Amino acid sequence: MEMKKKIGVGVLTGMIGLSLVGGGTWAAFNDVEQLSGSFATGELDFTITDRTAGEDGSFVLFEDANLKPGDELHRTITFRNNGSLHIDKLLVHVDEGVFAQDFSSIPNSAELSAAKAEYEGEFGSIEDAFLDQFVITFLESDRAAGNLVNPVTIPGARFSLLDLKEKNYTGKIRSEYITNGDLDLSTTRGLEVGDQDVIKFEIEFENDDERIGSGGGTDRLFKQNVFQGASMNFGLSIEATQDEGFVGTEDGELETRNGLYQGN
Repeated sequence: MEMKKKIGVGVLTGMIGLSLVGGGTWAAFNDVEQLSGSFATGELDFTITDRTAGEDGSFVLFEDANLKPGDELHRTITFRNNGSLHIDKLLVHVDEGVFAQDFSSIPNSAELSAAKAEYEGEFGSIEDAFLDQFVITFLESDRAAGNLVNPVTIPGARFSLLDLKEKNYTGKIRSEYITNGDLDLSTTRGLEVGDQDVIKFEIEFENDDERIGSGGGTDRLFKQNVFQGASMNFGLSIEATQDEGFVGTEDGELETRNGLYQGN
């Protein structure tokens, strides 16, 4: 019995000794340094500097009436980067408005009804047929020379407002101005902080001399008479986007880099 007691006390004493060694604090020297960080976001802000904003805040590009086939509308718009971040892309989105026409009140409406039906059969609606009558040319400025010399549309290709609405860009818009299926009006360098770019829009109400018939009398009416008295609001949204994220390894590095074109 005594041997068993001594063994038990010895084991217990050993456990207590281990506990003291493991749980005791014996270090008297140490040093403490603090780390701090601050972060501030930039601003992505672009504006159109040479257009008048309407009551709804949108910029008026075209506002004209009493148009006839053969008329052309020429406008320039200037995009400016007023923010602190480089603008990578300027993507164009169509905000289609409302088509209006009282077809029954236009001259010779009865004789033109068959032609109207032909347009609707070809385009799916008279609205889309109307948009297809307007052919667009885009020109972009050469920043170095200051001239509108760079065609966005492919020379010789027919590109209409309907193509713009339906994003029919292949073979009509130069490939460098197409980004993931969207029309991109930025240059390869985008817009650095304080930079501006000029785009010229030329829209022609195409003159089509096709007649509704081959005989005399009302057969000699031009098919385009179908579009007399028609109107449509047609809006464009320009979306400015940032660059992809960068990795900064030095203080202040991204503050500078994020406002500049970085290339590939």
